[in-house]
Amino acid sequence: MHLQEIIDQLKTDERNASYTARGIGPIFQIHEKARILIIGQAPGKKVEESGIPFHDKSGEKLMAWMGIDRRRGRASYRRICGGLYL
Repeated sequence: MHLQEIIDQLKTDERNASYTARGIGPIFQIHEKARILIIGQAPGKKVEESGIPFHDKSGEKLMAWMGIDRRRGRASYRRICGGLYL
């Protein structure tokens, strides 16, 4: 199965109907060289608007918990977790 097929299935899943109706597609990042996978659920308004996973207070807490320096934040997070925003 290709990535686009997975995205299409997520968009048509009835459990995501309220998001799809508001024009909010699946929010994730993926990269073939990622060393870890972090899964969250129920993104907040800021994440829904930006389309970037953990782009809110939860992301700040996650980076602190993982020991990622906020000054280097997103670059470090992308390097560790995958780095391709979709």
